Amino acid sequence: MPNGTAIIILGLGIAGVVALAFAPTVLVSSRALRRRFGPEFQLVLDHHGGEVKAARKELSKRLYQYGDLPVQPLSAAAREQYLREWAEIHLRWLNAPAEAVVQAEGLLFRLAADRGFPRGDAKQLGDALSVSHPRQVAGFRRLHEVAQRVRSGDEKTVGFQGVLSGSQELFEQLAEDRPRARGRGRGPGSRTRFGMTGRPRQRPARDGTALREPR
Repeated sequence: MPNGTAIIILGLGIAGVVALAFAPTVLVSSRALRRRFGPEFQLVLDHHGGEVKAARKELSKRLYQYGDLPVQPLSAAAREQYLREWAEIHLRWLNAPAEAVVQAEGLLFRLAADRGFPRGDAKQLGDALSVSHPRQVAGFRRLHEVAQRVRSGDEKTVGFQGVLSGSQELFEQLAEDRPRARGRGRGPGSRTRFGMTGRPRQRPARDGTALREPR
């Protein structure tokens, strides 16, 4: 019997792990998801052919995976370095936009990782960014798309207009000197699930350091 009991306990443990790994995420209401994700909700809905439940499932999963990512602060030195590099990229844009786009993409990957976002591919990072920066993530995706085409040698057919400026606001928010609360709750340390409380706080930085894309 002891062996049988051990086998049962082990089986229950394995079943529990499997259940946690594959258990369906609790679906957040469409209304709450629309508030949280803004235009991202419609993009996901279109991706799923208008299937609301499928869109809710995907976005609820993103909240579950990335809603409680800890916000890592930037040191003053790191922040100044990122601001300096970003300014140099804007200057490089005038004569070498393709090179500037690739460098801007790499900088955003590094900056996002330093702020606590996953060090994965662009799809994973885009999903994570969409939770706390739903109105800025489209700029990152466009930047990544163009950078990919540049790396593949397809830059002659790429439209560079607006690519760098489209990711400017995301850069500003990621480079803030003070970390903002993000996640499912309302403030630092909050563990309240979003969708049961209120809107996330989204206030872009306006500290006068941002550069705009040359016209």
